[in-house]
Amino acid sequence: MDFLQLCIASVQGVVKNIRIPDGGAKVMPLKNWKNELKTAIKNGSADVELSDIIDIMENSEFSFELSDAEQGKPYGLFFNSVVKGKLGLVKFFVENDFVDPEMKDSRGWTVLDYAQRTRRFEVIHYLIQTTSSR
Repeated sequence: MDFLQLCIASVQGVVKNIRIPDGGAKVMPLKNWKNELKTAIKNGSADVELSDIIDIMENSEFSFELSDAEQGKPYGLFFNSVVKGKLGLVKFFVENDFVDPEMKDSRGWTVLDYAQRTRRFEVIHYLIQTTSSR
C-alpha cells in the first residue's frame, strides 16, 4: 500500500467513526461527502489535508449537539473545522453544498458564532461573504 492509499484508508477510518447527529431545516443534495472528500484529498483539488482532519478529530474542543435529521451529514466535522480554523475544509463543505452554513446547533449557535468565539478571522470573513451572497 503506497502512502496515498494509506492516507485515503486513514480518512475512511476517521470519517467512518464520526458520529454526526441529524437536524436542520435546509435540505442538502444527496451526495456522498465522504467519497468527495477522499477524492479531493487524493487529487489535491481542494485546500484540504489529511492532517487537518486528523487534528480535528483528535483535538475537538467542543461537543456539538445537532438534531437527528442531519444523520450522515458532515456537521460535526464542519463545526470542528470552523473551531480549528481549517478554512480549506470549511470551504470544501460549503462550496460543495454538503452543509448549510446557517445551521444551528442545540444551543442555537451557528458556525459563525463558533468562529467568532474562537477568533478564526479568515473563517469569519469567508462565512460572512458566503451567507450574504445566498
